[in-house]
Amino acid sequence: MTISKKQKIVYIGAGNVAFHFANTLSKHFEIIQIYSRNIDNAKFLSSKINCSYTNNISEIAKNADIYFISLKDDIIEDVLKKLNFKMPLSIHTSGSTDINILKNYSENFGVIYPLQTFSKQSELDLSEIPLFIEANNNFSLLSIKQIAENISQKTYNCSSENRQLLHIAGVFTNNFTNHLFSLSNKILKNTGYEFDVLKPLISETLSKAIKLGPDKSQTGPAIRNDKNIINKHLEILENYKDCQKMYSFVSESIIKENNGKKND
Repeated sequence: MTISKKQKIVYIGAGNVAFHFANTLSKHFEIIQIYSRNIDNAKFLSSKINCSYTNNISEIAKNADIYFISLKDDIIEDVLKKLNFKMPLSIHTSGSTDINILKNYSENFGVIYPLQTFSKQSELDLSEIPLFIEANNNFSLLSIKQIAENISQKTYNCSSENRQLLHIAGVFTNNFTNHLFSLSNKILKNTGYEFDVLKPLISETLSKAIKLGPDKSQTGPAIRNDKNIINKHLEILENYKDCQKMYSFVSESIIKENNGKKND
């Protein structure tokens, strides 16, 4: 399949990933329809790219060349089972869903997984986001690579197994880190200070991790194995049980990791 601007896309999904992908794809291809179980989401996204929309699976257009699927992992197959036609080329964007979930519904299929966090409220330059692609055959791979290169300058071939590990790494980097910010904010609320006082620290922490690498950027009592300070902090956190457990677990992990490097 030679990918051209004349080819039509149906986008199944209207969440955060779909919002950014569909808007970018609409600059290179003709998106003819948005499907979402939530009619308001479907209508909103379709208004951005000037196409039709539906929340009825039986009304999904059958005349598209490419079907993008950006749905919650636990409903992908449920939606696929209700399609009453085979898709010429189908592509899902999930980090943890195996490529073969598409095999019974499309002769040509694959994955374009963006390693990034998405929110409709946040503007993103998708051209700098790494996309990890996989396909069921060489024909599909060529097509999917061409599509991905219209989205980003950074595309990589990637197996389902490695993609799942990348997704886990992303969860640690983004979701867990953001949760730690939330716990920090919880502690701050009892000091009378706002989250703003942590922003320079957050900025410098991320900057060092990017410039130096995380291994060379680690500081604090755990990397020094300063048990006096660690125990004092744990005592202060007695009334913040969730924070106390997290502090203890992460400190032990840092100490163990550092000791392991010393023994290498």
